[in-house]
Amino acid sequence: MPVRSTLVAAAAAIASTIAAAPAFAADFDQTQLNQQDRIRHGVRSGALTRVEAARLEDEQDRIGRMIRRARIDGRVDADERASIGRAQDVASRHIFAEKHDVEARPHRWGHRWSRWSRWNRWN
Repeated sequence: MPVRSTLVAAAAAIASTIAAAPAFAADFDQTQLNQQDRIRHGVRSGALTRVEAARLEDEQDRIGRMIRRARIDGRVDADERASIGRAQDVASRHIFAEKHDVEARPHRWGHRWSRWSRWNRWN
Protein backbone atom coordinates (compact mmCIF):
# COMPACT_ATOMS: atom_id res chain seq x y z
CA MET A 1 0.00 0.00 0.00
CA PRO A 2 2.68 2.61 0.83
CA VAL A 3 4.48 1.88 -2.44
CA ARG A 4 1.29 2.48 -4.40
CA SER A 5 0.60 5.82 -2.70
CA THR A 6 4.22 6.86 -3.32
CA LEU A 7 3.87 6.07 -7.00
CA VAL A 8 0.61 8.02 -7.19
CA ALA A 9 2.24 11.00 -5.49
CA ALA A 10 5.24 10.82 -7.84
CA ALA A 11 2.93 10.63 -10.87
CA ALA A 12 0.98 13.65 -9.62
CA ALA A 13 4.20 15.63 -9.11
CA ILE A 14 5.40 14.80 -12.62
CA ALA A 15 2.03 15.71 -14.13
CA SER A 16 1.99 19.07 -12.35
CA THR A 17 5.53 19.82 -13.53
CA ILE A 18 4.62 19.01 -17.12
CA ALA A 19 1.46 21.12 -16.86
CA ALA A 20 3.46 24.04 -15.47
CA ALA A 21 6.01 24.01 -18.32
CA PRO A 22 3.84 26.11 -20.69
CA ALA A 23 3.33 28.64 -17.89
CA PHE A 24 7.09 29.13 -17.58
CA ALA A 25 7.33 29.48 -21.35
CA ALA A 26 4.59 32.11 -21.30
CA ASP A 27 6.51 34.01 -18.61
CA PHE A 28 9.61 34.06 -20.79
CA ASP A 29 7.64 35.27 -23.78
CA GLN A 30 5.83 37.98 -21.83
CA THR A 31 9.08 39.22 -20.30
CA GLN A 32 10.67 39.39 -23.75
CA LEU A 33 7.70 41.37 -25.10
CA ASN A 34 7.79 43.78 -22.15
CA GLN A 35 11.51 44.40 -22.56
CA GLN A 36 11.15 44.99 -26.30
CA ASP A 37 8.35 47.46 -25.58
CA ARG A 38 10.59 49.27 -23.09
CA ILE A 39 13.33 49.55 -25.71
CA ARG A 40 10.87 50.76 -28.35
CA HIS A 41 9.46 53.35 -25.95
CA GLY A 42 12.98 54.53 -25.08
CA VAL A 43 13.75 55.10 -28.75
CA ARG A 44 10.49 56.97 -29.31
CA SER A 45 10.97 59.18 -26.26
CA GLY A 46 14.60 59.93 -27.12
CA ALA A 47 15.96 58.33 -23.95
CA LEU A 48 17.85 55.75 -26.02
CA THR A 49 20.18 56.48 -28.88
CA ARG A 50 20.07 54.22 -31.91
CA VAL A 51 23.37 52.63 -30.92
CA GLU A 52 22.11 51.88 -27.40
CA ALA A 53 18.87 50.46 -28.80
CA ALA A 54 20.78 48.25 -31.24
CA ARG A 55 22.97 46.93 -28.41
CA LEU A 56 19.92 46.19 -26.25
CA GLU A 57 18.13 44.49 -29.17
CA ASP A 58 21.19 42.28 -29.73
CA GLU A 59 20.98 41.27 -26.08
CA GLN A 60 17.28 40.45 -26.52
CA ASP A 61 18.11 38.36 -29.59
CA ARG A 62 20.69 36.43 -27.57
CA ILE A 63 18.10 35.70 -24.88
CA GLY A 64 15.63 34.64 -27.56
CA ARG A 65 18.19 32.15 -28.88
CA MET A 66 18.67 30.84 -25.32
CA ILE A 67 14.91 30.29 -25.01
CA ARG A 68 14.68 28.54 -28.40
CA ARG A 69 17.66 26.32 -27.54
CA ALA A 70 16.07 25.41 -24.20
CA ARG A 71 12.77 24.46 -25.89
CA ILE A 72 14.36 22.20 -28.52
CA ASP A 73 14.00 19.06 -26.41
CA GLY A 74 10.39 19.85 -25.56
CA ARG A 75 10.89 20.92 -21.97
CA VAL A 76 12.75 23.64 -20.09
CA ASP A 77 14.49 22.26 -17.02
CA ALA A 78 15.25 24.18 -13.85
CA ASP A 79 18.84 25.07 -14.82
CA GLU A 80 17.74 26.44 -18.17
CA ARG A 81 14.91 28.39 -16.52
CA ALA A 82 17.34 29.87 -14.00
CA SER A 83 19.90 30.93 -16.61
CA ILE A 84 17.20 32.47 -18.84
CA GLY A 85 15.71 34.28 -15.85
CA ARG A 86 19.13 35.65 -14.86
CA ALA A 87 19.79 36.79 -18.42
CA GLN A 88 16.42 38.55 -18.54
CA ASP A 89 17.10 40.24 -15.19
CA VAL A 90 20.49 41.48 -16.39
CA ALA A 91 18.93 42.72 -19.63
CA SER A 92 16.27 44.57 -17.63
CA ARG A 93 18.96 46.33 -15.61
CA HIS A 94 20.80 47.22 -18.83
CA ILE A 95 17.62 48.73 -20.31
CA PHE A 96 17.06 50.81 -17.17
CA ALA A 97 20.69 51.99 -17.10
CA GLU A 98 20.71 52.97 -20.77
CA LYS A 99 17.39 54.79 -20.55
CA HIS A 100 18.50 56.80 -17.53
CA ASP A 101 22.02 57.74 -18.53
CA VAL A 102 22.90 61.23 -19.75
CA GLU A 103 23.08 60.27 -23.40
CA ALA A 104 20.00 61.27 -25.32
CA ARG A 105 19.15 61.33 -28.96
CA PRO A 106 19.35 64.88 -30.37
CA HIS A 107 15.95 66.33 -31.08
CA ARG A 108 14.89 67.78 -34.38
CA TRP A 109 15.10 71.38 -33.12
CA GLY A 110 18.82 70.98 -32.57
CA HIS A 111 19.19 70.81 -28.78
CA ARG A 112 21.81 68.30 -27.77
CA TRP A 113 20.05 67.07 -24.64
CA SER A 114 16.50 66.01 -24.09
CA ARG A 115 13.98 68.38 -22.59
CA TRP A 116 14.18 66.84 -19.13
CA SER A 117 17.96 66.62 -18.91
CA ARG A 118 19.65 68.52 -16.09
CA TRP A 119 22.20 69.78 -18.63
CA ASN A 120 19.59 71.49 -20.76
CA ARG A 121 19.97 75.25 -20.42
CA TRP A 122 16.38 75.85 -21.60
CA ASN A 123 14.76 74.21 -18.55
